[in-house]
Amino acid sequence: MRTLLTRGEIAEMMEMTKSQIRFYEKKELIKSIEGDNGYHFYSFDHLDQLELIKMLTDLKIPLKEVKDILEERSAYDYEGLLRRSHDKLAKEIDLLQRKKNWIEHRLKTYVEDQVNVYREETHDQRIIYALEASGDMDNIKEVYDTLKSFNLRHLNYECELYNIFEGNKEYFGFSNDHVEGDLPGVKAVYLKEGTYFSYVMSFSFEEPFEVYKNQFLQAAESRGYDLEGPLVFIDDFKRKFYEKDRFVGTLQRKIKSKSPCKE
Repeated sequence: MRTLLTRGEIAEMMEMTKSQIRFYEKKELIKSIEGDNGYHFYSFDHLDQLELIKMLTDLKIPLKEVKDILEERSAYDYEGLLRRSHDKLAKEIDLLQRKKNWIEHRLKTYVEDQVNVYREETHDQRIIYALEASGDMDNIKEVYDTLKSFNLRHLNYECELYNIFEGNKEYFGFSNDHVEGDLPGVKAVYLKEGTYFSYVMSFSFEEPFEVYKNQFLQAAESRGYDLEGPLVFIDDFKRKFYEKDRFVGTLQRKIKSKSPCKE
C-alpha cells in the first residue's frame, strides 16, 4: 500500500500546479523521492517545505533567499519577513493609488474638455520664461536642449509650452508655474491679466501654422472682437494623445473690446 503522495496529489493539496513543483525542484528548493518506476513521491516533510515556500513567495521573498532559509544559511525571522513584505506592499499600494489618481485626473480633464471651440477665458498675469526662437522647434536636439535649460521633464504632462508672437518676434518658453530655480539671462515675457479670446483646437504639426492663426483672427473679427497684445499659442501637454496623430493646443489673444452688434 502506497504511503506517499504523487506530484499531482501534493500539487492538489497545495493548490499548486505540477509545473510549479517541478520548477521548485529545478531550483533545488525541494528534492522529491524518486521511485523505481520513475515517479516522484512526497512526504510530510515535503508538504511542510512547500507550505513554507508558498508563504515566502507570497511575501515576495526572492527565491535565492528562500533557498538560504530552507538550507539554514540565513536566519529565519518571521516578524522581520512580514514587516518587510508589508512595507514593500505599502509602497506598491501608494504607487498604484498615485497612478489611479493620475488616470482619474486625465479622464476628468478629457470628459469635461471641449475641443475645436471658441470661448472667452479670464487669466491673471502670467510670466513666461522665454527664449527667442529662430523658427519651429522641429529639431529634437533643440527640444532636448530647451528642456534641459528649463530643468524640465519631457514626461511632465502638467507643463504648457508657450509660443508668443509679438510683432516680428517669436518667443517660446514655459510659465513660471512649471520652471524650477533661477534662469539667469532668460527673457521674462509678461502676459497681462484680463479676458482672452481663445480657440481650443486639434492640430497637426504637418499643417501650416499660419492657417490656424488666420482662421483664429478671422473668427475673432467675425464675432466683433477687437484684440490687442501678443498672439499666444499654448501646447498643453496634459491634452496629449486625445487623438493618436493629432495634438490639442490653445490660440488666444487679449480682448480689447467687443462690438455689441455682432455675435
